[in-house]
Amino acid sequence: MDSTVIDKMKDIFARGIERATQAGASGMKANFSRGESISCHFSGGRLASTSTNRGMGYGVTVIIDGRMGSVGGNDIDAFDHILDKAIEMARMGSAVHFSEYPAPGDYVDVQTYCPRTEAITRQQLIDAGKAISKGLRAHSRKIHVESGGSRSVGQSLMLTSGGVCNERKTTSWGIHGGGQRTQGTDMLHFGAGRSWQQLNDMWDTQYIIDRAIRDLTLAKKIVPCPSGQLPLLLDPGVLGAFLSPGTQGINGRTVAMGGSPLADKLGEQILDPAITIIDDPHRDFDSPSTMDGDGVPTAQHTIVDKGVLKMFLYDLDTAAMVGAQPTGHNGCSMRGMEILPGEKTHEQLLASMDEGIYLKGMLGFGQGNIASGDFSANISPGYLVRKGEIVGRVKDTMIAGNLLELMKQNVQLSSDYDEPGRVPWALIQGVSVSSSAG
Repeated sequence: MDSTVIDKMKDIFARGIERATQAGASGMKANFSRGESISCHFSGGRLASTSTNRGMGYGVTVIIDGRMGSVGGNDIDAFDHILDKAIEMARMGSAVHFSEYPAPGDYVDVQTYCPRTEAITRQQLIDAGKAISKGLRAHSRKIHVESGGSRSVGQSLMLTSGGVCNERKTTSWGIHGGGQRTQGTDMLHFGAGRSWQQLNDMWDTQYIIDRAIRDLTLAKKIVPCPSGQLPLLLDPGVLGAFLSPGTQGINGRTVAMGGSPLADKLGEQILDPAITIIDDPHRDFDSPSTMDGDGVPTAQHTIVDKGVLKMFLYDLDTAAMVGAQPTGHNGCSMRGMEILPGEKTHEQLLASMDEGIYLKGMLGFGQGNIASGDFSANISPGYLVRKGEIVGRVKDTMIAGNLLELMKQNVQLSSDYDEPGRVPWALIQGVSVSSSAG
């Protein structure tokens, strides 16, 4: 992608900021993005589709007399009309608690673009999807297999009345494989995938095949699950859900509006001392960001230190609401969660379980009162562990409890991660398990 359109949008946005200021705006920001993606999809061992998608759009936000108006479009020639609508909406829009966008700050350089990723061809995606499909079908002809891949490249621009001008070029790729196995009334969904912004050794079709086959093998035998209080080994993919009362409770807008159960817990222990949560938006090629959506510099933050809550996340508006400094979190959510590892591998944690469940997925999570920590969910999939070994898959089994209590004590984290994530496995105790067979 060339920079011609970006240069054109810079001029258009700069003139727009000048016109909005003359119309009485105290602040304005404009965003532009465009992108292209290619993908392929295999179903049942055959190439089902390939596609190319292109898109472009922009948005304008204007602040006048403490109110905000935002309008978007995709016709560059209609920008003046879009700006007029934003100015009109700002005069009657929702109230905001800041009036100006900040001046440029000290920004950390991050890498989001890889030329090797941009050079990925459609044929490479097809070859990857074909290899994954072939590997899974070689394991068993009794499974329905789906596989595929995608590659995207994009450009973006943000200009603000505070003087921030942020250009960014990004790339990303993804490959995946999985499907469905049906045996009588039992239906099992399985799969694995990887994605990243840089083309590197994580592009590994055999890894995906092996992971999917491992899940199929573990799930082949169905065993009855006991009911009662049991330990759970949480897969990295579900640990985030178990931490959600904490990760949602640090949202500065929720805190400011009085809806966070953690609002009065700053400086207190909210999680087990084994848990330290870091927000790192500067990890190259992991969708990093040098600034938030308002131009505030991002930084690495320790959110929870050895179980102790250290901070809340604020954007410009919520920071002004509570008299705090913005933390570089437009939207008040973490950008790059990392949980520091423990001392034992996840295999060692599993081997330490006398009887418990290895939890890889859930259905219905979130239907309880997650803000207060109360939850219940169906296990899907999950495996019964006895004497440190997985003995089979469990069905018709529910788990329940209070997440804030479960994650506050007797938690062990693994020393290893499941790349490319930065979340370990976790062994927790005392989860209520209810099984139709128990």
